[in-house]
Amino acid sequence: MYEFNGCTYRMFALGIAVKILFLRGSHQKKIVTKSPTLVGTP
Repeated sequence: MYEFNGCTYRMFALGIAVKILFLRGSHQKKIVTKSPTLVGTP
């Protein structure tokens, strides 16, 4: 039972991490394509 819970928890955490990375990546791409001048200027 403990091993099963650990396995499911690990897969659950991995799925969340992948989703966060994917959302963050798409968000950054949106910002870059939306306003390249804002990103280029310091």
